[in-house]
Amino acid sequence: VLEEVVWRARNSTGDGDLALCSWRHTDNKLKKSSPPRYGPIFFAHATGFCKEVWRSTARSLAMAMHHRGGVHDVHDNDEDVDMIAYDARSHGSSDHFASLDETDWKIMGHDIAHIIRNRNLAPAIGIGHSMGGGCVLMAELRHPGTFKALILIEPIALPGPHRRVEVTPLSEGAAKRKDTFASREDILQNYAKKQIFKRWQAGILEDYVDAAFYKTSTSSSPTPPTSSPSSSSSSSSSTSSSSSPSLSSVYKLRLRPDEEAEVFRQGSNHPTLDELSQIRIPVLVVCGAETNTFGEGWWQDMCDMFTGSPFRRFVSIPGSDHLVPMEAPDALAKEMVRFLDDAKMFMK
Repeated sequence: VLEEVVWRARNSTGDGDLALCSWRHTDNKLKKSSPPRYGPIFFAHATGFCKEVWRSTARSLAMAMHHRGGVHDVHDNDEDVDMIAYDARSHGSSDHFASLDETDWKIMGHDIAHIIRNRNLAPAIGIGHSMGGGCVLMAELRHPGTFKALILIEPIALPGPHRRVEVTPLSEGAAKRKDTFASREDILQNYAKKQIFKRWQAGILEDYVDAAFYKTSTSSSPTPPTSSPSSSSSSSSSTSSSSSPSLSSVYKLRLRPDEEAEVFRQGSNHPTLDELSQIRIPVLVVCGAETNTFGEGWWQDMCDMFTGSPFRRFVSIPGSDHLVPMEAPDALAKEMVRFLDDAKMFMK
C-alpha cells in the first residue's frame, strides 16, 4: 500500500510552481520486511501527460522491489520518500508557462535538477518517458551528480539540426486537440475509442483524465443579469428567467492545445543526442517491442551511444509501443529492478 502526498515547489526560474507527488509505504511491517531502498526515485512524464500516469508503475515498482530485493543503498536524506513524480510546466496541476518561450525543453531539464537538489535528494534514480527522458538526460548533463542511474523509456533526443520546428505531425495534431467535454464519462468514452489508449492497463486512463482535466462552469449567454439586489422578488424572478446566463459544467484540459503544440515544436531544439557519451552513470534504455516511434533499432543504437556509462543496457518490452509505462507497468517495473540490482556496484 502506498500513501500519496501531493506538494508544490518553485520552478528553476522562480516564476511559477510545479506540482509533485510522493509515494511512500504506509505499512510499517512492509517497510521492515522490504529490501533496503534504492534512494529517491524521480519520474518525468511525456508531453501531454502528467505525474498521475506513473501511479501504476510506482505500485508495480514497489512490489517488484519488495519481492526481489537487491540494492543496498539507503539515501540518508530521503525522509522515507521512495518515489516522486512531477508535472512539467503547464502539465497537470503545475503553473502554466509564463510565456511560450518556456516550452524550451532545456528549461524543463533545469527544473528537474532544481527540484532534486533543493530537496537534497541528489543523487536520485531518474526515470523519464519520451520528453521526460530527454529532460532527465539534460538535467544530468547540465548538473552532473543529480542522478546516480537513468532509466530512459524511448527518450526524445534527436539528430540535428537542433532547432525549433514549426510544423510537425505531433504539433499539428496537438493544436487541433479537443480540450472541452461535457462530462468525465464523455472524456472516458471518447478516449477509450482512440488507438493511443487501447493498450492502457486498467485504471491508468482514469488516473490521467482525473488529473489532466478540471471541472468549470460555462455560460450560454454573455449578458449579465440586469436586476439589482433591491428589486422585488417578482421582478427579480422575471429578470432572471429572461436575462440571466444559463450555467452548466464542462471539463477542460489543463494543458492548452497551443501550449502542447509548442512543446512538440521544441522536441529537436536541444543537442542531447550528441552529448550522450558524456553521461557517466548507469543507463537503461527501454522501448516497446511494437514501438511506433523510430523503431526498435533506433533505441538499441541510442543505448550504444552511452559510451561513457560504466554500465548500460537495452531492453524491449513485449506487448507495448511508445507508451510503455501505461501499457506494461508490471513488465517495466521488473526490468527496472533487474537493472538497478545489476548496476548497483556502479552507482555512487
